[in-house]
Amino acid sequence: MSLFGLESRMTSKAYTVQTESIERPSSAYRYALRIDPDNLEILRDLSLLQAQMRDLSGFVEPRQQLLTLKPNHRMNWIGFSVSQHLNSK
Repeated sequence: MSLFGLESRMTSKAYTVQTESIERPSSAYRYALRIDPDNLEILRDLSLLQAQMRDLSGFVEPRQQLLTLKPNHRMNWIGFSVSQHLNSK
């Protein structure tokens, strides 16, 4: 077995483990939002997770909901603006 093949498999395994471990929290946050759709903490945490995952199209939705729920908070405007800017192509 070549060293390149071993590294390739190890990299593939690490990527798979990383991807699976990140997908689960995202679905858990979405399930929690079905129960309590106006929970500000869940919306904020979901948006941060999606930004870290580089899911920029998914990053806009919770930011827009936060802005709708609390339009008088400056950070919601900033977060929504950043999400729109990052999602522009």
